[in-house]
Amino acid sequence: VGRLSLKPSEYWARQCHIGASFIRPHEVALRHQVGLDRVMWGSDYPHTESTFPRSQQIMGERLITVPAAEREKILWSNVARLYGFPATPAEVG
Repeated sequence: VGRLSLKPSEYWARQCHIGASFIRPHEVALRHQVGLDRVMWGSDYPHTESTFPRSQQIMGERLITVPAAEREKILWSNVARLYGFPATPAEVG
């Protein structure tokens, strides 16, 4: 550990992400501690242990108090940035 050039939290911020197919309310509350740019929801379609087939309803309920810009990051723009997908839904075509 003494030879590391960064703190563990700095390595986390640089190279780690969390993908969750079922975000629990207490996990939503931790989004800033984890790093808002590192949290990504995924549907895990068609597995029913995720939010499928009620993804829109469940995520709408889970993120109702989250500001729109933060919801956008969690629901699609973080994953788009990480994997190089189109940056906005309009670019998908």
